Amino acid sequence: MLNREACFGATARLLARCAQEGSVLAVMLVRIRRFREFNIHFGYADGDRLVAAVGELALRALRPVDEIIQIGACDFAVLLPGLNNPEHATLAAARMVRMLQDPVAIGDRAVLVGTAVGVAFSPDHGDTPDHLFRCAERAYLQAVDSIDRYAVFCRPEGELDLGHDELHEAIFNNRLEIYLQPLRDLRSGGIAGVESLARWTSPRWGPVEPSAFI
Repeated sequence: MLNREACFGATARLLARCAQEGSVLAVMLVRIRRFREFNIHFGYADGDRLVAAVGELALRALRPVDEIIQIGACDFAVLLPGLNNPEHATLAAARMVRMLQDPVAIGDRAVLVGTAVGVAFSPDHGDTPDHLFRCAERAYLQAVDSIDRYAVFCRPEGELDLGHDELHEAIFNNRLEIYLQPLRDLRSGGIAGVESLARWTSPRWGPVEPSAFI
């Protein structure tokens, strides 16, 4: 993420303010789709103009208190502080998508911009900048496949927020257990062998389903 220090610094500042106010901070990840193909067909200079135009249009969809930060070649982080209701984040994302639906004038051509927006909000989806933006990134992936072109992060029921570092620590400290399950020969009725199964009991989550970490 480009400008990560500035983006996370602004997010942390707004998180602290919203926590004091008892309000919601929403973060939106706005990304131009097929940007690489655009650069290939029209050139990098027009690509830069497209990003600038999208940034200006996105700004028009925001309130004066909202903040927008470019965090990639075609990515913008949008911070929406002081929301009274998480539903307002959904409305803001829908407004953003509508604003970016019309063709954008780049030189002498009108360009249809493909964008998608992923949304996450505090405190439900996290209370740190890193966690919120990881959730917004996952919401973006859902938005790409959505007809609405925006999505609010939704963790599937029963899914654990397992980090690779937790599994690495468990493996490094030999905390995975091996269970041996007998394999029976149906013809003879005897034991033909055993199947080795990995099991993990996390200090944080308790027993973890193998499908969650394999």
